[in-house]
Amino acid sequence: MEKTNLIAATIRVPQELKKQLDEMAEKEHRSFNNFVNIILQEYIKQNRTADK
Repeated sequence: MEKTNLIAATIRVPQELKKQLDEMAEKEHRSFNNFVNIILQEYIKQNRTADK
């Protein structure tokens, strides 16, 4: 992902979900933001393939 194409997006998530995502990101030595980006990219990749 090119950094020049990044935009800021604010999301609201339940506190417990944020805690779980933080813990999972830490286990993979990633930031929360990077971890969420990867999750979203994988979701789109899987669903694009499923739609075709």
